[in-house]
Amino acid sequence: MPQTTDPRNFKKPNTGLLPGMSTNNDVTSVPRTGPEAPAPENPIGRAASAGLTSGVGTPEEPGQRSTERRMRSGKKSDAARTSGSDARPVTGTDTTAKNTEPVQATDSGKATTRRGAGRRNNKRVSLIGTQAWANPPTRSYPYWRVWWLDAAGKKHSTTVSGTEDDAYNTAAEKLGYRKPKGPVHGTPKNPLVKDVYEEYVRAGDHPKWGSGTTSQKRQAMTRVWLVIGDKKIRDVVPSDLARIDMAGIRPAAQKRLRSEVRRLFDYAHSVYGIEGTGDDYAKPVPVVTNYRREESTTNVTVKKEDVPSTRWVACLITLTASTMNVTPLDEEMDMRTQREATAHAAHEMLTGRGAGQVPKYTTWIDTVSGEKQTTSGWTNEPLDGPTGCNPLDDIWRMGIPADKRIARITGPLIRTEEAYQRANEDVARQYRRLTAFLAMGAGVGTRVGEQIALRVGNVLTPDQAAFLFVDAHIQNWDEETDDALRFDGRQPPENRRGWYGAIHIEEQYTQAGSGYRLGRPKWNNEMDDKTRWVHMPYYLPSWQYEDDPRPLREQIAGMDGMQRFAPHARTQDDESFWSSTREEVGYAWAEGYTPLGWCMLQWLIDLWNTPTLNRAAGGSLSAKLALFTRLLMFPTRRPTNDPDSLKVGMSEDWRAKGHGKLIPGTGGYTNQKRMQLLTNPVMDYVSQRMELATRYNPWPPNHNTYTGMTVPVVGGKEWKAPRVGWTHHSLRHYSASIRLASGVPITLISKELGHKDISTTIETYIHLIDEAQSTIPPAGFEL
Repeated sequence: MPQTTDPRNFKKPNTGLLPGMSTNNDVTSVPRTGPEAPAPENPIGRAASAGLTSGVGTPEEPGQRSTERRMRSGKKSDAARTSGSDARPVTGTDTTAKNTEPVQATDSGKATTRRGAGRRNNKRVSLIGTQAWANPPTRSYPYWRVWWLDAAGKKHSTTVSGTEDDAYNTAAEKLGYRKPKGPVHGTPKNPLVKDVYEEYVRAGDHPKWGSGTTSQKRQAMTRVWLVIGDKKIRDVVPSDLARIDMAGIRPAAQKRLRSEVRRLFDYAHSVYGIEGTGDDYAKPVPVVTNYRREESTTNVTVKKEDVPSTRWVACLITLTASTMNVTPLDEEMDMRTQREATAHAAHEMLTGRGAGQVPKYTTWIDTVSGEKQTTSGWTNEPLDGPTGCNPLDDIWRMGIPADKRIARITGPLIRTEEAYQRANEDVARQYRRLTAFLAMGAGVGTRVGEQIALRVGNVLTPDQAAFLFVDAHIQNWDEETDDALRFDGRQPPENRRGWYGAIHIEEQYTQAGSGYRLGRPKWNNEMDDKTRWVHMPYYLPSWQYEDDPRPLREQIAGMDGMQRFAPHARTQDDESFWSSTREEVGYAWAEGYTPLGWCMLQWLIDLWNTPTLNRAAGGSLSAKLALFTRLLMFPTRRPTNDPDSLKVGMSEDWRAKGHGKLIPGTGGYTNQKRMQLLTNPVMDYVSQRMELATRYNPWPPNHNTYTGMTVPVVGGKEWKAPRVGWTHHSLRHYSASIRLASGVPITLISKELGHKDISTTIETYIHLIDEAQSTIPPAGFEL
């Protein structure tokens, strides 16, 4: 370990030799240091003992401790293993003086010194001003000797292997300019400004960002790169920042960009020791006050290629809903296979080529493995040929492959078939939760934070919950359930008791700095209240009949067995799609109409069956209904026994109203990063499988491209560019697009999306509006 003793306290002997050594012509001898100290037999021993006896209080040099250990253990160094004519130069150095010289063995067996050979380099290289410097390595001393001054002006030193950049990084760490966990060795001490920003993003010295926030800040910083992006960090002067073009940016965004510049140069000041702080560089950044909305360049105009197709969304919902679960689509496909097999068997029997026996075609989940099985067997043959992609293909109905699924909770207790069944059911439940989450995004267009903050009470009233789970008992879903739903769906809208897709958005759980905050939707704008009611369609438009100009109700009513949904002269006389039976859901699903409403009802059934809810209610149905509405719609997988430990940030008035309280033993708020880790891989898997069908382009524009700053090389490896694929926000755009295509009034679309005014909706979706103007059907959704 290097000592922190100041080398200036030591005086070099005038003889230029080691203290305690005398000169005899060109041969040096080491005298005894005491009456009982035996003279070493080899020159290395004599030199080492001289260093140990006369070097008390001197700074420790590299090799000193290893020399001590060899002497205590009796082990000789490599150079000391030869003598006489076979002697070779010693590679170790003496440890008693600042300018050390190696000891060499002569033919006579005596130790000699060779001036200038093997000594440490006295050349001084400045690292950080006058605060840190270093002595470069030499051939015999292959280390950097780094020196630095502490706050009291005391000098310290240490040894560093590697390059000058490694020495610089060490000095920066010792002076407190850089955390040891910061940028990897090899980062130049005067890098490009863009590389410093990337280093700052990865160093962890900034507030925690979500992936979306990081992408937005990188995009905003492109205006800065146009001015100083190709400059070295030490070559930037504050006046350069005055040339940043702020035209077309809202004042709030301008201030955020200026704050980002301030944080960037604060980081550069602390790590690279540049002159001036972040305030010095942020002050010249212009903030334009005469902003005009029509000149804005930050409004994103959504084009058709920026919206996922109905076919892609159908594959996504079908894949997620079918993972480790049997759906009405499976039952419908089994029935169709049964009918085909029966007809084929009858023909075989008539021709005398068969016995006419047909097996019972069913689909089930293996209780141990959790794999989905079917009597007919799965096939990889696409229904539409090798260049087609049909959401009814087996690759979607089989569900997500086992190696890409959510991990099953395992342990030493999973040894019986019953234990495996419980573990598999837990994973299947998570996919029902994920299906409902994606269905709401595609059908309603809510933001991620708004969905995470939802409670059952925002979806169901106590009376609606009582009808669904007490009167219709959808948790069992039998013929009585179908009868109850059909009867309620025929009633006038004001007399219906069930749930018909209305959702109240009143909270948002979103990232704020290093934590999370619960408040009103878009809580950072107190003047813009985004609290609203939204409505979810039961069925999405069919991917099979995208060119059908008829309204959705006419399309569905035109199918066999679905005539009861035929439109009437008065819309209030129409039977609601929310009264669809399980058989009707399967038939419509097989015809391309993805049942978002059924996916939501299945997840509400899971929430109703929560074991903690039953225990907390104590067997009382009224108490269970009251507690049920307080459950989070999309809670975490693991329950929380101490709701106060969540430490969710919220305003005092919001907390005083009772918001944020959870039922002990139930799940807590799911953070947005966790939802991204669950949804993004599924979306990418759908796109990858659809990519095999060359007829469709399943990726968004700019997929796997990164058009921002250059990708820096860190530690010899390229830094991985951000993921560019479909996201939950893409489902929001899809929800708006199908409403526009179905003729829903633009004012209602703007209100349900939570836009500040209708102009925002028009500016965002102007291309989709223009495309839909000529072929808008009368109505497409029940809102």
